[in-house]
Amino acid sequence: MLVTIPNIFLAYFVAFVSGLSIAASFLLPWSMLPDVVDHFRMQNIHLPGHETIFYSSFIFFTKISTGIGMGISSFSLQFVGYKSGMCTQSTRVVITLKILVGGIPSILILLGLSILLLYPINEKSQKETKDAFENSR
Repeated sequence: MLVTIPNIFLAYFVAFVSGLSIAASFLLPWSMLPDVVDHFRMQNIHLPGHETIFYSSFIFFTKISTGIGMGISSFSLQFVGYKSGMCTQSTRVVITLKILVGGIPSILILLGLSILLLYPINEKSQKETKDAFENSR
């Protein structure tokens, strides 16, 4: 959306709001991970010490998805004729960049949010988990 805004002040405002949402997208998974680990521990009390598997898997899949995304982006740009070092690019390259920067991330964010809506951890289950851990101590 940012590339289609002609007014510079409005573009800065949109960039600021986008920066906040991007920051939240980096923060939220890390803040949810301890709750996921606690939820797993409550369901599997007899299995101790699986926290490292959750954290290392999260980091591993984050790095793998980053690599796959960069590969798809590079292949897409090469396919439409991107030439590095050129000041102007073809219309196909510009459209591809707009899709890679705006369209695909928007779809993936909506997909991720819809998956999060189906996840069984909510405030009630989180409070029950917290109470159960406090009672076990």
